[in-house]
Amino acid sequence: SVALFSACIILACKSAQTKNATPLVVMKDTLSLNGTWQLKSVAGISIAFEKLYTRKIPVIRFDLATRQVSGHTSCNSFSGEFITEGFKLSFAEPMTMTKMACPGDGENVFLSNLQKITAYSFTDDTTLNLSAGENIALILGRRAAQ
Repeated sequence: SVALFSACIILACKSAQTKNATPLVVMKDTLSLNGTWQLKSVAGISIAFEKLYTRKIPVIRFDLATRQVSGHTSCNSFSGEFITEGFKLSFAEPMTMTKMACPGDGENVFLSNLQKITAYSFTDDTTLNLSAGENIALILGRRAAQ
């Protein structure tokens, strides 16, 4: 009877925990990734953002329906596939890219960070953080549909 009583207590506790547990709140679902995002900040650069991107600021477009990513690096256009699992994110290699000569280091900085991305998160509805490991590498802002 002690074993039966113990089993009932354990089951009752588990049942109470399940009923009273705070539901897991997911910050955003992957549908939030869909759309066009413009680069706002790059981590770990020694040159001012405005000097890296004097002509155009890099843009990324995610299309969840087709799992396609496209955009421009401030100089060249790119397109390819991306893979998500929860908040993990990676870009399939190789990506298709135009090959114009680009002044400055902006394109190289952007592409080298993009290749390291392993996850994404949101600060709010309009800010996308792309992380390399535990560190945010690129911060992007949602662009209105054009």
